Amino acid sequence: MNNRTPQACRTCHRRKVKCDGQRPSCENCRNRQDDCEYPTTLLPGGYALDVTNYPPQFSPSGSAHSMSMLLTEAPDTEQSQSSTRRDSFQQRLLAIFWSTHHSVELCACIHRPSFETEYLEPQNEFLMYAISSLSAIYLSDEEARAHTNDMTAASLSSSYAEQARTISRRTSDSQSSMLNFTSPCNKRLRDLLQRSILSGWMYIGHAIRMSQGMRLRREFNQRLRPREKERRRRTFWACVTMDRLASYWCNRPPTIQLDAISIRLPMAEAAYAFDEESVAPTIDLVLQGANFESLSGLLQHFVVAVALWGQLSGEYALGGRATAKDSPMNPLSEIHRFHRVLLEYQRYLPTSLKWSEESFRAHRSLGQGQLFVNLHWVIHHGLFVIQQEYLPQFDPFGNVDIGDVGFDHAGIPFNYRDEDAVATCLQNAQAISSISRGLSRTDDPAHRDIFQSTFAACALMSAAQVCLWGHFVEQHTREYSQCTPFLEDFTLLLDTHRTWSSNWRVCEGFVESLELLKMLYECAYGATQISTGKGSDNSDDSNQIECGETSSAQPSEGAGLPDPTTTNQRLYYQIRAISVLALEDKNFKRRCLAAFNKAMWPEIIGDDVMEAFLLAELDGATELSTETMLSTFPEGVSGDEL
Repeated sequence: MNNRTPQACRTCHRRKVKCDGQRPSCENCRNRQDDCEYPTTLLPGGYALDVTNYPPQFSPSGSAHSMSMLLTEAPDTEQSQSSTRRDSFQQRLLAIFWSTHHSVELCACIHRPSFETEYLEPQNEFLMYAISSLSAIYLSDEEARAHTNDMTAASLSSSYAEQARTISRRTSDSQSSMLNFTSPCNKRLRDLLQRSILSGWMYIGHAIRMSQGMRLRREFNQRLRPREKERRRRTFWACVTMDRLASYWCNRPPTIQLDAISIRLPMAEAAYAFDEESVAPTIDLVLQGANFESLSGLLQHFVVAVALWGQLSGEYALGGRATAKDSPMNPLSEIHRFHRVLLEYQRYLPTSLKWSEESFRAHRSLGQGQLFVNLHWVIHHGLFVIQQEYLPQFDPFGNVDIGDVGFDHAGIPFNYRDEDAVATCLQNAQAISSISRGLSRTDDPAHRDIFQSTFAACALMSAAQVCLWGHFVEQHTREYSQCTPFLEDFTLLLDTHRTWSSNWRVCEGFVESLELLKMLYECAYGATQISTGKGSDNSDDSNQIECGETSSAQPSEGAGLPDPTTTNQRLYYQIRAISVLALEDKNFKRRCLAAFNKAMWPEIIGDDVMEAFLLAELDGATELSTETMLSTFPEGVSGDEL
């Protein structure tokens, strides 16, 4: 059990001095003859939770009063037992944090042995609230209620998040600790996982500004001890990783430019643990000459892979094929250069880092299983994240004029088939499906926890889209029997996102988009039956995590989002709108599909009738077949015309 003071009085906490926790008055307040007051509620581990700072919507029952039941203080006779319970729960939240996001998105920037003896210190209060808000989403409601008074995991996470936000606003001008740099990253990651896009984007911007203000991108650290140097490096690489992830999920350009980074890659784990000097190359040195033999350690490999993935996924987020002046197949293009370097890097990987079940088990036994799996998610996804934009699409007759194949910004027809791009997409999508199938087969919960990660969600989303293309488009040029596995893989990847949506609301957005994309492909490529059952919606108002965002702060159609009725109705643009804006409002994506379908049958029925019909069908749970449509359309419309 941790022997530190479970709770400091308000006066000592404000003065940032150690409090002995004696009641009714601590020794410091007695000596200074100050009033000694203790908070009435506690964050697990001893941090004060001032319920007066919470708006009513953050209370599970709609009133601020119910927040006072969060881990309420026990009577003096039970104080020791209550302290033990709080410390145990805080250790549980920390254990979740170490096993989920610390080694991947945060690049293991927190020196764990030191932090586990210091997390109760007042200067770590902001970080602990941020960590707790992120970890709480993985709790079951039963476990949350066991440590609180009838609070769900979602409500508990919201409470921690709001307190972290309050501290951030209060201390944003004075935070200089390296540990506090990771607090906005934790807070932002929690918001993204709960589909609060604007809030998440803003918090990662806060962390990036802090890192730039401290000039972490350069090796201006000669007076620091080796461990502190490494802490700064890893903190900055965590900002880079989160910047790339936010860019892809939020469909916004990345902030940190790769060519402006001169800080070294993370050094070996042993050197960080024992405060020893270690030399690591810079990212520029590694990429300029494909100098991969200079890399050592799994974290260095992961950071390099994320840097390359970020260049390719950033191009996708910036507009992809719609705005690119050169295609990735052009050997002279910048994006082709990064793709080639990533491909060379994949081929260079030493045997111990290549994917196999044996290598996975070995890395897992060393506590690096999650980082090893994410390395391969990033590599496989990076190899086709931009190439998937160039899979050939054939527009239905109603959307474009007859004979108008259309050209992208680089002058390439939308129906042009580049065999290398097609092979790259199919091979890497199938590799992702194969890894997913292997990780999902086991009954070991720890095995499944390694599977669930942010980079896996990115890779599975893109792989599922390629599987849809393979099923609906490849059947026109190949035997249909060869397309059957594509649909099986799509179902596997879709079901995985459904499973993860139980604690990641972001996956609800991916499920919605994948279901709508399947319907879009069915419409465009003439399937005999178009399923329009209502998309999976696992959100529950009682469990919805509020992140302080209001509707007035959100982009809307024609004011931050494209207007589905005025955008280009080519199939490529509709697929892109539904996929890259997966985390936006579901109704927006539904209207994109409705607008596309209206364009397919411009001479058959009126626009108003078609839009009303399609939106009604999307809300229902029925099957949209030819017979159903004929009963809705005006008389004189035959099945042949459809």
